[in-house]
Amino acid sequence: MTTTVQNAKSPAVESELSTEVIEAFLRGTVDTFQVQFGIAVKPGTPFARKSGDQVQGDIGGVISMSDPRATGLVAILMPKAVFLSVIGKLLGVESDEITPDLEDGVAEILNMIYGLAKDQLNRRGYAIDRAIPTIVRGDGIRLRHQTRSLPIVVPFEVTSMPEGKQRTFFVELGLEKK
Repeated sequence: MTTTVQNAKSPAVESELSTEVIEAFLRGTVDTFQVQFGIAVKPGTPFARKSGDQVQGDIGGVISMSDPRATGLVAILMPKAVFLSVIGKLLGVESDEITPDLEDGVAEILNMIYGLAKDQLNRRGYAIDRAIPTIVRGDGIRLRHQTRSLPIVVPFEVTSMPEGKQRTFFVELGLEKK
């Protein structure tokens, strides 16, 4: 799986995130959705999110990531329709609303993605620690990373959702060298 990071001003963006890290989270996301939920997702082109870019969701999870060489965040942002579809597959329940009982599901989804990516990276010499996700929820939430480098956003399309529904969610990585 090859990765190109783009933004509107230039085709290639300097980032402290290696292609290896981005690809581990791409694969972790695709594998989590396929294996755990039986849902096919298609990654879009990763891009560097500038401060004015609007990447939004209705529910999300954030994990602090630490390695002796770098520190940062991994996040997932999902619109309501995508989250309810995925959590419905996970729990075998249907819901029209994100209830407090369902909120923990976004943390579980992110934990699965993070765990797969962490295992891949640690086999390649990284030393990424376990981490506990934080849940964020609200209409049109946006994340702001406190890193000097630009966060990388990977849009994913849930290909099995019906046309006309919002089908895209985002995995965002913000990492900088220590």
